[in-house]
Amino acid sequence: MKSTLPHSPASWRTTLLALVFTTGLAGQTAPAPADPREGTITLSPFTISTDRDTGFVAASSLAGGRLASDLRDTPVAYSVVTRDFLDALNLTDLQSAAEWTTSSTVAVDNGQQNFFFSPIQYTVRGAGAGRPQRNFFPQFNNGDSYNLERYDFGRGPNAILFGNGSLGGISSATTKRAQTARPSRQLQFAAGSWENYRATFDVNQPLSPRLAVRTAGVWVDAGGWRQKDFDKRKAAFVTTTFRPWREGELRVEGEYGDNSRQAAVTFLNDRFSGWNGTTYAAPRALATLPSNANAIGVNRRGTNYFIYQPFAAPGVILNYQNDPITVAGGNTATTPIAGYTYGSATSFNTAGANLLYEINVPKDRFANAERFSFFRTPTEDFTLSPDLPILAQRFKDLQLTFNQRLGNLHFEIAADFNRTSAVTFGEPNRDLPNIYIDINRVLPNGQPNDNFLQAYGDGQFMRGYRTFTENNGRAALAYVLPTRFGNFTLNSLGGSNNSQNTSDHRYLSVARGTDQRQWAFSNQRIRIRRYWNTTSRPSPELAGRTLAYVDPNTNLPETVSPIWAIEADRRDTQNITTNRFNYALASLNAKFLRGRWVVLGAVRRDSYYFLSRQQIHQGDYPLDWPATYRILRPEAPADYATFTYTPRDANGVAVGPVQEAAIRPRDSIGNRLPQYANVRFKDDYNPPPVQGRQVTRSVGTVLHLASWLNPAVNFAETFNPPGSIVRIDGRSLEPTVATGIDYSLRMELFENRLNLNFTYYTTREVNNTIPQDGPGFFNTLYDANVVGDTSATGRNIRGMGRLPTQYRDTRTRTGDGYELEVTFNPTRAFRLTGNLGLPRLYEANAYPDVRDYIDRNAQVFRQIANDAGVIIGSDNVARVDESIPINQRSSDASGAATAYNNIYSFRRNIVDGKRLQQDQPVANVFADYTFQTGRLKGLRVGTGARYRGRQIYWSKVEDTIPDPKNPGAAIDDPTKDAYTPAYTPDDYIIVTGTLAYTWRLPNRREIQANLVVNNLLNDRGPAYSSTAQNSYVMRPLNNDYNSPARETVPRYYALKQPISYTITLTTKL
Repeated sequence: MKSTLPHSPASWRTTLLALVFTTGLAGQTAPAPADPREGTITLSPFTISTDRDTGFVAASSLAGGRLASDLRDTPVAYSVVTRDFLDALNLTDLQSAAEWTTSSTVAVDNGQQNFFFSPIQYTVRGAGAGRPQRNFFPQFNNGDSYNLERYDFGRGPNAILFGNGSLGGISSATTKRAQTARPSRQLQFAAGSWENYRATFDVNQPLSPRLAVRTAGVWVDAGGWRQKDFDKRKAAFVTTTFRPWREGELRVEGEYGDNSRQAAVTFLNDRFSGWNGTTYAAPRALATLPSNANAIGVNRRGTNYFIYQPFAAPGVILNYQNDPITVAGGNTATTPIAGYTYGSATSFNTAGANLLYEINVPKDRFANAERFSFFRTPTEDFTLSPDLPILAQRFKDLQLTFNQRLGNLHFEIAADFNRTSAVTFGEPNRDLPNIYIDINRVLPNGQPNDNFLQAYGDGQFMRGYRTFTENNGRAALAYVLPTRFGNFTLNSLGGSNNSQNTSDHRYLSVARGTDQRQWAFSNQRIRIRRYWNTTSRPSPELAGRTLAYVDPNTNLPETVSPIWAIEADRRDTQNITTNRFNYALASLNAKFLRGRWVVLGAVRRDSYYFLSRQQIHQGDYPLDWPATYRILRPEAPADYATFTYTPRDANGVAVGPVQEAAIRPRDSIGNRLPQYANVRFKDDYNPPPVQGRQVTRSVGTVLHLASWLNPAVNFAETFNPPGSIVRIDGRSLEPTVATGIDYSLRMELFENRLNLNFTYYTTREVNNTIPQDGPGFFNTLYDANVVGDTSATGRNIRGMGRLPTQYRDTRTRTGDGYELEVTFNPTRAFRLTGNLGLPRLYEANAYPDVRDYIDRNAQVFRQIANDAGVIIGSDNVARVDESIPINQRSSDASGAATAYNNIYSFRRNIVDGKRLQQDQPVANVFADYTFQTGRLKGLRVGTGARYRGRQIYWSKVEDTIPDPKNPGAAIDDPTKDAYTPAYTPDDYIIVTGTLAYTWRLPNRREIQANLVVNNLLNDRGPAYSSTAQNSYVMRPLNNDYNSPARETVPRYYALKQPISYTITLTTKL
């Protein structure tokens, strides 16, 4: 299946040139004289004026109950990144701008954000930020700043301002507007490290005193510091301002663009360090495993392991079943890593460890690999990325706004229509990072293997398609009432937000077998082999082609015709979600005592409707289904909530009491068990829509007692509707509700040259959806084959229904913290801005669904593990039963033991009480100086720094120490429990330097060159994080592999970008 986002550079260049040429011609004609009948246009109270923004300091916002107010009169915790700041630091998108705002830090990305359609992720006050907006409408686009005036960041809950949001906060971008006052032209060209090129234009043209047009465009072709990384963007933006009559204004704006990017994963997983150098020279060389396979670090591929090799065997699908593979050190109790085995002790947990920056692993763990093969430890810039983007998007947006003033009455109506389509090429995130060494001298077809002893990864051919549709509108009516008692602005606003998102994930399938349903099973997927010594990594389209098929286990001549089969074993990857909410808002902005006392109050009422429709279970598809389209589950019946069933054995005899019919029991390949043929289960249906009403409030006040004493307090609430991901039992999640209080003290000193803002805040959020997926250990355990079963589809599920591959759980969160914001402009030449955030975020009652599921099914977990050849000790630790001969042992025994241990490791970390979740300090500062006189006049120098403190990634509940009474055994560390936080190893500082010069020319023209150097001190290495479930692992205490004790260490990280530069040349006419 091909991408739906083709590139057409020629058409883009034509479009951009046409826009510049057209507006350039318009610029040759002077605008008509002003019509005196037009009078003065009074700014709407619904409109932010960016004309008053000075340097790095914004003047106004809509934080006053969705009414334009001076920021000094706003009690809300609110920050603005102005156009001047964006230009000074060459911040080209929301992600880079968020790095400099108060209490905000960009989420650590190990390369997976783009795969999950989340290229923009950052936290505020320790919590994930809400979905970005533009002009206070929700948006899906690339977030580029080429057509923006500024980014606004609201901290804490605030439904009045942003609608649904999060406990941390949310952002909204303000687009550029066509100005009728005067024409302007700006062209900008930038070049930087790693062949990073960028060009933009911005042309504003008044056509009459009533009409103006503004166009902008961007073109980006940027390389990356890691191999194969790139970012390509193209977009065009047009906006008009039309004033058809006195005090009326119509604005129409539209944008169209696309972007594609490749950002390599930072994890390459060790699957070879246990290998001792043994090699083979025959197809299916390990049809029988040697008895010492674990000790020599080898294993074999299971059934139906299909590989396409674009260079060694083009036009052929090879079945690698029984082909020898390497295994990681510590993969089993007898597989050594650097000469160490853990035997009867707790696992080293080194299998699958990252090749770089792994903590508490032997320094020489790759000695054998480097001795016996061509493997060498990679550098930071090495990747296995294919010659494709990981994410490609196309977006378009149309927005209309009409304002009218009738005396003191102001009216606004606005609408926004946003469309985004996206495709991910999922190979880099689907098995490719698992690194092996090829130890067979021949291919499965008997030909010599030119890549013998080379490192490689096998990535699955995968495509993910998403669409996002937004249709939103609002209308507002405000009345400005000046009186002798004070000035009052009353506002009423109503609107409707309607969105629909679709998801369609597909894998390339060999489409073999008469049961067509199985064409969509994971054991039918084709992988493409990527050797480290090959830099060209094409991804040919194989679907629909007739390819030779070679299986050395049967030696029968066959052909296959691959298809793009839907991902049928995950209900959430074939999904349609509909989200609607209608809202009404009333607010009051009152100023007393000549503006010294400001009071803001607002109330909002939302009615919401959320529906998630997902595909049927893979076992419910008909036998003649071709695996290429989805069938959605039926809608839930009226009595859905009352479904119950009686557990029965295979003969239909009752074996337990009546219980909730949540997940249908099935056999190992997903078929319904016959004893429940006439029983309805909840997961047979889509969950009922979640709908209801929510009232949120906001009230705040500011007192201007003196220039140095301006206290403020604000109370606000917000709510968030549920997402498309379900709970562990398939039910929809409930909306979250958050409240927050900000206490601020603002100080304006030295004739307003120094502004300080001190804030203390508290927040609380009920029913927060935990952003990480629920643990997948359960399905790993269920998928384990019983002893003696070597089939690829074997499962020992014991009547348990497989859980959704992606599901979420809930918790309650509370938080508090301190913030400081400062701006200092002592002279015209010097300007400084900085902020400090000290957040504390707590959680309680986390994972109630998972906790209950584990506690209810403890005996079943033990039985399944036993069936797979796993022994459960008195300490409830699972170990592979080494007494079972290796060729009779379940190939999944090691995985089953790990899954069982992970289940109870996770359970120990679940607590009922209040636990500190995050307290990472965040600080930013930037200052620059512009020479005003002398030879250096026009030269600007600047420097800034971003500090990020250590952050919590897990708890220390599983830490152990050597038993003083028996040093060969370990006991729980009595000084640590589930409330003891585990912190990432280091804090860090990233320094930025700038150097600019401006040449001022006649007729208000100028040319500016701006050099920005990021990571000036070249701080390198990993930045660890807590944003994934695999953020931690248990390793030998103090890296002592002779010790039985284990400690918690982090393993999820991003790599810091090395020192880089960008030089930008800007021409203003």
